[in-house]
Amino acid sequence: MDLGLQLLFFFSALGVFNGFLMSIYFLFIAKPSRIQNRYLGLMILMLSLRIGKSVWYYFDNSISKSILQIGLSACAFIGPFLYFYLRSVLKGEENFQKEVRITLSVLLGGILTVGFLFPYTSMPAYWNPEITQGIYAVWAIFIGLAAYEIRGLIQKFFSSDAPLSLQEKWLLVVFFTNLLICLVFHSILYLGFPSYIFGPITFSFVFYILLGFLLFFPKSQEILKGERKAYQKKKIASDQLMGIESGLKKLMEEEGLYVQADLKLEELARQLSLSPHTLSQFLNEHLGKSFSDFVNEYRVEAACKLLQEEHKYTIEGIGNLVGFRSRSSFYAAFKKLKGSTPSQFSKALKLS
Repeated sequence: MDLGLQLLFFFSALGVFNGFLMSIYFLFIAKPSRIQNRYLGLMILMLSLRIGKSVWYYFDNSISKSILQIGLSACAFIGPFLYFYLRSVLKGEENFQKEVRITLSVLLGGILTVGFLFPYTSMPAYWNPEITQGIYAVWAIFIGLAAYEIRGLIQKFFSSDAPLSLQEKWLLVVFFTNLLICLVFHSILYLGFPSYIFGPITFSFVFYILLGFLLFFPKSQEILKGERKAYQKKKIASDQLMGIESGLKKLMEEEGLYVQADLKLEELARQLSLSPHTLSQFLNEHLGKSFSDFVNEYRVEAACKLLQEEHKYTIEGIGNLVGFRSRSSFYAAFKKLKGSTPSQFSKALKLS
């Protein structure tokens, strides 16, 4: 083996080895012992099994077909554990939920049944590519479910309404690094590009991103322990609640502050003589909305009024007029709140 291949083997195998160590840490060592850490450990373990099989096979294609079957089977659980991890963190779940048990039981039963009826040792043709495609489809479906689960964080990342917390940054890093690995393996399977070893290399690269995040970000222990929002320590007084509500109503309905495209949580809090934390707490606890959802509701309602009246504006012009920065953000917010695009809403008005 020449030096280039030796370095390639070392880098990819080291990533797998460290992946196993990290999975053991999250499963058995990390304190406090939380269901979120176990999901994360199981996800990394499944990735390590899948990537370990790839590394072994690339450098020694005479390995046992049973090992190949184990590596491919583990791939079916990467997406589910990613999804359950993200969901459990966002919803603060403390125990295995019933639907988690059912989903994992169905997946495990399916994998064991397929493995028994079509063992890789005697029927490899069924695994390449049909069964492998099915396993990759499960992976992709749960990646999609995970994306839907954190859609609010993704929207927050691409907007400038409020800064992301450390926990939110971590969840986005975990999701997008998994998405990258998934895309690489799907490309290898369906397009034959890039090289097969690129999957393990991507995993090693991703692993060190995750490790670096944990080691070098300040207060990274919040990822293991779960965040405590500053406002959780203190409730808003009932008389203050009424003052905030009336103040918001005046600023949004009478002064039309929502039309400012660059309106920030901090600016709105300053107008109310509040801290951003207190305003965020009020919106989340008493209105059940994020800052962007709260503001967008006013913008969409204003847009609906304009669409119902005679006007000289284009739909994009209306979006800009009520405070949206772009056509895409206007359409996305409008459809989320009204179930249709502004164009569809306008056409329905004309028909009626």
